[in-house]
Amino acid sequence: MAYTINLTDGSVFATIADGTVNSSSSVTLVGKNYAGYGEFLDENFIQHLENFSSNSVGGNPTVAKLASPLIGQIWWDKTNGILKVYNGTNWKPLALNTASASQPLSPNNTGDLWWDTGTQQLKIYNGSSFTVVGPAFTSTQGTTGAIPETINDTGATPHFVSTLYVNNTRVAIVSKDATFTPAAPISTTFPAIYNGITLWNSGSPVFGGTATNSTLLDNLDSTDFMRATANTATTGRLQINNDSGLFVGTGNAVNISESGNDGVVAAAISTGNLVITSNVGGTTFSSPCSRRQRNFPNQQCCHSGHHAQRSRQYHGW
Repeated sequence: MAYTINLTDGSVFATIADGTVNSSSSVTLVGKNYAGYGEFLDENFIQHLENFSSNSVGGNPTVAKLASPLIGQIWWDKTNGILKVYNGTNWKPLALNTASASQPLSPNNTGDLWWDTGTQQLKIYNGSSFTVVGPAFTSTQGTTGAIPETINDTGATPHFVSTLYVNNTRVAIVSKDATFTPAAPISTTFPAIYNGITLWNSGSPVFGGTATNSTLLDNLDSTDFMRATANTATTGRLQINNDSGLFVGTGNAVNISESGNDGVVAAAISTGNLVITSNVGGTTFSSPCSRRQRNFPNQQCCHSGHHAQRSRQYHGW
């Protein structure tokens, strides 16, 4: 009586007549009363144990025994050191998944996955080494880097942000929304989250580097500062809190200073003059003091009494 061999799904694979064998698969199926059947059975067992280990060319088996594989059949590609499964069309590699604190021993195949239990990272073999799939940080570094998050404000409205972490600590938040107040507990270190980049409020964080432009400096608008390279003015009082006072000119020709309780206006260059001018009716008059002192160093400059009065009358002061 012939044997009917069924697949797992119930479909008939083969019918084997008495006293015959069937070799239409990778194993030899023996019919009833076949002499010497023991050798075929033993070979079938061994070949199953080794997953039909054999060499390959172009990723496919070269032995005739694997010429007609069944869907789901396993084969060890000895040439490439890869376990493969037949999908009905091709032999597909089965990537190796390993979980250990040390790198899997060679040989490793492209696509092999390794969960590094030491760093708590998933890694994949790229053909020459294992590269990190994620997370980008190790267990020692803690959560570090930019991570997308959803933060609710005090009104329970969600805001999609990118948060920068360093060693499990949220240190900055990037948002495109208008300024909002986050719900607790985030509000402890971020009382407000602004449109742009917001730094946490712990430890006086700063941006290091050179700013091309800014809205405020020390909470003051740029118009609140006097220019060093252009004409400028102030509505406040200009005060110099040292006795050396104010020097005027590229050569520091004039010095306004303080000496004890005296205010001093001086020509600071030895060969220069101290000239005081006055505009009277559109005519400019100059003080003679500097010229007289230079030409007649032993004479006093008019500065008091009738000399000063006469000088004012003469020059229209």
